[in-house]
Amino acid sequence: MIQLWFEPQDKESLALKYYYVNDNHPLTTAAHSHDEFEIIMVHEGSMKLSLNNEIYNAQKGDIIFINPETVHSTLTEKCTHECVVFSPKILALDATNCNFFINSIINHECSVNSHISSDNTAMQTTVKELFDAAKNTTAGCKFLVIGALYKIFGMIVDQNLYTSESGVLVTTLDKNVHKIEKVLSYIHKNYSKKITLDDLAEIAGTSKKNLCHLFKKITEKTPVEYLNEFRITKAKSKLHNTDMCITDIAFACGFNDLSYFIKTFRSYNNISPTKFRKSQTEINKNF
Repeated sequence: MIQLWFEPQDKESLALKYYYVNDNHPLTTAAHSHDEFEIIMVHEGSMKLSLNNEIYNAQKGDIIFINPETVHSTLTEKCTHECVVFSPKILALDATNCNFFINSIINHECSVNSHISSDNTAMQTTVKELFDAAKNTTAGCKFLVIGALYKIFGMIVDQNLYTSESGVLVTTLDKNVHKIEKVLSYIHKNYSKKITLDDLAEIAGTSKKNLCHLFKKITEKTPVEYLNEFRITKAKSKLHNTDMCITDIAFACGFNDLSYFIKTFRSYNNISPTKFRKSQTEINKNF
């Protein structure tokens, strides 16, 4: 379930999306980043997250805060969870006494702690209030969402659930993460085309050796592994949602050799593209 409840003219600043995700969804989410803030609560099962190379294991009741421009990926195990994705600018209103904190997040001067355990029942209750408001379509839901977000960030400040982004080490990390973000963005936009390691190193403004080192450190994958996995993810979507033949899908996803595509697809999914499409058709019939 996906609900975009607020879509004003300034979409980039104020749009908010609510998601309800059950265990029928893909087990893995490839490493990516975005300008928005994301709040996740796990209801059932477990979720392993990589956030800028920090690993977190979230269980039932745990809350995950993903700060803007954080490179992140997920691996779930029979996981049901809810999340909202929104720009922090949605909170930068005419509230002078609050803007100091919101602006520090927007300007990457501080970041919210990523993992809040289920022991924090007050935060858990408030995040549930946010999700309840976000999935509603009543006339007052926008006020309730804004109110819940302010309450959450107020609790973050009161409980010191944030870290100041200062110091040489953090600055260096930010620069490296920014390089990888540029590479990820390029892959996402050009995955259907021929992409070489030389191309990616040029995008990052570094050597191939250093790119591979940084990429592995931040995403836990090599650039080639990530590119192949992203292409296969796109191929799965096309197999599920289109009637394109498998050869056309392979070429549309950047594979210029059908046998290599089938081999790579099988290595990630333990099933051939043809059998995957049939399995998805059966699932849709039984849904």
